[in-house]
Amino acid sequence: MFTTTFNANNENATGSMEDFKVKETLESKKLPANKFKVVGMDFLGWSTTPDGAVEYVDGQDLLHAFTEEDFTLYAVWGVKSVNVAFLTLNSEGVLEPMKDVPEVKYGETVQAPAAEPSMVGFNFGGWGNMQPTTDTKANFGKIYYTALDGSFIRKPVAADEDITGKNYYEVAKVELANEKARDNSRYFALFTRKESKVHVGWI
Repeated sequence: MFTTTFNANNENATGSMEDFKVKETLESKKLPANKFKVVGMDFLGWSTTPDGAVEYVDGQDLLHAFTEEDFTLYAVWGVKSVNVAFLTLNSEGVLEPMKDVPEVKYGETVQAPAAEPSMVGFNFGGWGNMQPTTDTKANFGKIYYTALDGSFIRKPVAADEDITGKNYYEVAKVELANEKARDNSRYFALFTRKESKVHVGWI
């Protein structure tokens, strides 16, 4: 009989796993699914050394026919790729994701698409993200949104409407050089009208 102990192998890991016992040396049992998690990392498999390459994966048969010694399996992690989306309005005024967005790893600097978005009658003014508004009354110089099923929907407001506690959002311009890729990072195209010098805003 031998016992396999699972080591998360990362100080930021959460979760736990029970020891895995094999009663007979010739018995083959499938490894249980990994229950450890690390933000920004993908679980790749298990190694018999802390710095080793993957030797076992979830569900693999574990057969140690010539040993009865207990041993430890160490989790192997890799930085995950994240889905950074850049959204703009198409010719029909519908929000859609831009294509050819560079792939980035979790925690890396966000990279914008090579091609800038365009809209007839407007100048592209950079990228923004959704942030909860700090306004207590509606400002007609801004456009407000509300969150719905993971998306942001434009919310009509009346002049000087009290919006305290209504969980409204607005687009705030960001500098991508200071943005780090996270899960489900989303950025929205900002435009200004060509014929007037209005503030940068989401149209």
